[in-house]
Amino acid sequence: MIEIIILYFLTKNIGLLATRKGVPPGRWKLYTVLGWIFFELTGFIISAMIVGNFFANAFFGMVCAFAGYLLPKYLLDRLPDQIDTPTHWSDRLGNNS
Repeated sequence: MIEIIILYFLTKNIGLLATRKGVPPGRWKLYTVLGWIFFELTGFIISAMIVGNFFANAFFGMVCAFAGYLLPKYLLDRLPDQIDTPTHWSDRLGNNS
């Protein structure tokens, strides 16, 4: 249950970041959820092959699931911000607005 709450806030954060970058937030939220599930299951299976302890497997799966959030966040962070107004003072010279 707490995992769903954490995932909700993380996807909300990804949506805000995607909006700031000027890309569709729904698509990136979906990428985050799918990445979370894929990495969690992959981490759980890899840990199950190595360790065999359920709690260790679940913990490793959660750590890998967080990597499923970090991957879309990293990809979004690399995109340039969508800025409507110039940010440097020299770009605003000569503009009366």
